[in-house]
Amino acid sequence: MHRARVSRITAIAGTAALVLGLLPGLASAAIPTAVPAQAALVAAYSVGNDTGFTGSLTNTDTSTLSRLHLQVQTTGATALSYVRASINNAVVASACEGVGSPLPVDCLFRNVRPGDEVRVVIGVTPDPGAAEVRARYIWSTTGLGSGGGDNSHGDTWQTTSDSVSVLSSSPDYAGGFNESSIQTALAVSSSNPQAARLSNLPSAVPAWVRDSIEDVTAPDPGEDLFDCDELLVNCDQLVGDWVEVNVGDGQTFDSVFVIEIVYYQGNPRFFIHRYVDGDGNIVQETVEPCPRRNPASGAPCFTWKASTSTATIYTYFNGGWRG
Repeated sequence: MHRARVSRITAIAGTAALVLGLLPGLASAAIPTAVPAQAALVAAYSVGNDTGFTGSLTNTDTSTLSRLHLQVQTTGATALSYVRASINNAVVASACEGVGSPLPVDCLFRNVRPGDEVRVVIGVTPDPGAAEVRARYIWSTTGLGSGGGDNSHGDTWQTTSDSVSVLSSSPDYAGGFNESSIQTALAVSSSNPQAARLSNLPSAVPAWVRDSIEDVTAPDPGEDLFDCDELLVNCDQLVGDWVEVNVGDGQTFDSVFVIEIVYYQGNPRFFIHRYVDGDGNIVQETVEPCPRRNPASGAPCFTWKASTSTATIYTYFNGGWRG
């Protein structure tokens, strides 16, 4: 970059000062403008599950970045379990080191044009002894410089703080990233009256489930979602507690995923499903039993297995469920 050329010229001889005086453009080269962003995909993960992060850089300058380097630095993680690099949502194959590569994660993009958004999603396996996993996305034009804000080795962009995903120890909560299934503590008893498991989950998405609204590990969309006064039926007709499900970022999916709820006692005759729609309104519906053949074809619906006191819900939707 121009700033590096300035430092080399001034080191040669004092006469270079006259040259720079005649060439003010070299001395005032501007850092290209770009906007970095990053976030944890799972606010809280459970023992045995991976967690994930996403980071992006948007080129808001009028110039093309011929080479854009990214290093994702992590703490509390032992391995890279997933990586997806894209420019404007189009996958860029081989831009980053692959699954199984040692941490930190290194990526290289070429010819990032004005207006382009570069995004990298990673999944990592937490260190068994860690209470949290942190990630920091550091973008630069020629690789990392000498640190401390010194851009003499290239222009660098990063957010002001790490993204953090914490370990949850709650038996009523389960969370993870890119997991085919997650589950709370499945052994039910008088002190743990119900449990929940999600399965057939889409790949490369964060997911969490909470089998008791008394648990505060995960954020809830508001008490109105669980307000009995607003239900289609009297709460006395329902068994158990609310189960809150969030797969992806709350969207509806094209393929069915499965919610299993195990009860210590009680036999649900139907389920009430409440969720927040795209306009921010709370919507509710009654969910009836599935057809005997190919139950998933009736989604949203549920089956009941008395021998294990398990309701299996087939659905495309997130939200709150109570039987």
